[in-house]
Amino acid sequence: MSKNETQMRSELDELLRNNGITHFRAVEVSQPSVHYSLNGQPTVNTVAPRKFWPNLVAVCKLAEEIRAYFGKPVIVLSGYRNPAYNKCIGGATHSYHMKGMALDIRVPGCTTRAVFEWMEKKYRRKYGRGLYARFVHIDVRPYYSRWFGGR
Repeated sequence: MSKNETQMRSELDELLRNNGITHFRAVEVSQPSVHYSLNGQPTVNTVAPRKFWPNLVAVCKLAEEIRAYFGKPVIVLSGYRNPAYNKCIGGATHSYHMKGMALDIRVPGCTTRAVFEWMEKKYRRKYGRGLYARFVHIDVRPYYSRWFGGR
């Protein structure tokens, strides 16, 4: 990771703290990841551009609510993804991860269905959510959407 990316993650951490986000860090929601494509070429995920930081704050506030309700840690499996990384891992073409508006999460000791159903009750006609076998996708899109995935 470059010095600039390290500095940006530090600044993002400060922004999260200043907005009451106490349980999530930049490295979780804007993960430095490498994925190798079928041809063996590495694709690197980068820190989210600053223009997406308000989106990360919003989705982290939602994750904080989930943590408070269930009284358990929320594990972030995927947060911000740059377009190249999103494509490499097979993400949706217009994924909200690429805008810093989405997290794929799991809550240890809770079923994915329980987390999904909490979202359905709490945010009846707001935000996006996807139910998968091993995680729940949450996002802060400006309209309601839900789906059931397979992976």
